[in-house]
Amino acid sequence: MGRIKLPIPDPLGIIERATEDAPIQFWDPIAERTFHRTIEPSEEVKEFIEERIEKTEEDIDKALEHIKKAAESLECDFCKGLNVNLSEYLMKYNIIKRLEDEGHSLEEAKRIYEEKYADEVRRKVEQMQKDLNIGKHSINKSKGKFGEVISKTLRGD
Repeated sequence: MGRIKLPIPDPLGIIERATEDAPIQFWDPIAERTFHRTIEPSEEVKEFIEERIEKTEEDIDKALEHIKKAAESLECDFCKGLNVNLSEYLMKYNIIKRLEDEGHSLEEAKRIYEEKYADEVRRKVEQMQKDLNIGKHSINKSKGKFGEVISKTLRGD
């Protein structure tokens, strides 16, 4: 026989925790969507998150290296530029996503990205552009096309 769950306002989860082993459990359907941002995670959870962030950073670095190697094998500056733009997008997306996972809203994450990380990402992108010997014209042209392609992809076109 299953337990009965009744919805009630309980933004702090006190009533829910008090009734979690009872035959009738109270829960707040609204708090479930935001509660994870209001509690402090355990040390084990913090360690797990840190390990995942480090692993993700390593994976991103490896992906960027592969993208750069792929671009080195291309003849066309426009095509190389697409890879540079992909790298920039990947770095920016990763940082913003990580900030959101830390509890920031999308708007906050974008603002923090601009304040703290945008210059570093720009430097990396400029260095990749320099290493691949791609001119500004090709980068700008490929950036427009990349934006068009990523927009269509995200919309599902």
